[in-house]
Amino acid sequence: MEEPQAGQPYRWPLVLFYTSHFLFTWNDRVWEFASVILLISAYPQTLQPSSIFGLASTAVAIVFSPAVGRWFDMTPRLKSVRYAIFTQRVGVSAGCVCLWAMVSQSLGSAKDGLFAVVILLGCIARLAFVGKTVGIERDWAIVISKSRGIDLSSTSRSSSINLDMNAVMRRIDLFCKLAGPLFVSVLTIPSASFAAIFLASSNILSLPFEYYFIHVVHKRFPDLADKPAPPEHMRQPLIRQFLQWPQRTLLSWKIYYRSPLFSASLSLCILYFTVLSFGGNHVLNFANEGSMIAFLSQYSDFSTPLVAGLRAIAVVVGIAATFISSPVIRWIGPVRSGIWFLSWQTIFLSPVPVALFLALNKRLQGGLLVGFVSISRLGLWGFDLSEQYLVQQVAHPLYSLMTGN
Repeated sequence: MEEPQAGQPYRWPLVLFYTSHFLFTWNDRVWEFASVILLISAYPQTLQPSSIFGLASTAVAIVFSPAVGRWFDMTPRLKSVRYAIFTQRVGVSAGCVCLWAMVSQSLGSAKDGLFAVVILLGCIARLAFVGKTVGIERDWAIVISKSRGIDLSSTSRSSSINLDMNAVMRRIDLFCKLAGPLFVSVLTIPSASFAAIFLASSNILSLPFEYYFIHVVHKRFPDLADKPAPPEHMRQPLIRQFLQWPQRTLLSWKIYYRSPLFSASLSLCILYFTVLSFGGNHVLNFANEGSMIAFLSQYSDFSTPLVAGLRAIAVVVGIAATFISSPVIRWIGPVRSGIWFLSWQTIFLSPVPVALFLALNKRLQGGLLVGFVSISRLGLWGFDLSEQYLVQQVAHPLYSLMTGN
């Protein structure tokens, strides 16, 4: 098979690569938001089911991500990504059908049984999303860059394509975070049942397109077919792998802890551990005490459309960060750029607690909160891309998976 040359031949497979990534990310972000909306419609008197669903899917991703990573390491690239696409599409579609039944049918006690099925399907879809996303961002993107003669250990102009690939994928993710909830809100205007059926159908319809796009990308970059054989201990019988799962999970965390990039990835995790964020799930529940959305809605008397618009501004700032971060990383390197972006976020978040304790007008306090938090997103996403670029230079696959979560 003839390998594509630099320039024009790369453009079409890269377009398909980004399109496949967009479809996969879009379906996941829409499902992430719609699942909570539909659970609230099914249980209008309580938010406990949606909280249980979110907690379960997140906990499963944390616990079983190393196992998913080992399976991806043992499996050919195209086969593993296709399995992940199929698993997530079918899981989300089946989950939407179950939620449709819970919302539109009088099921009695059977509703709780379907809720348990939805949790299971949500956990499976979450693991598929984690595996595919990390595989694409930490493996496929690197192989594609290297097949085009890009040195990932350099931050010179020759590595600009890899930086731009990271930025484009992050831009896609941010766009899906912004537009996904708005899209779901439009779908729920006729009814929640309509939204559930529409999403189930759209997930199934997108499956063959994603299969085709990723196949073309795999074919146009032959290096993706050359994958090193997994170590001997990863080719053991399934029962032995299951028995050794706790030990191997602990080993994965040790590898993560001992890596020279542990501090950077831990810093990124800490940055997301905050209530000063326009989190997607918080938008659904203005009564959720402790969230930034609750403060704006209840204390500052901001209307729902205004809150949605302010959240959109924050996401737009994040998208702007993906355009700024690449040239900054090329200019001063990923380490210094990470420090600069982290300092930016610290500078603009520091006035927030001060403003909250000043005797100011409520709406002015809310405006200052939104303004400083929105501007700080530039530092958050710039640091995110700097850390991702550093992680892509680490060869150990388990570390790439752990930092991806």
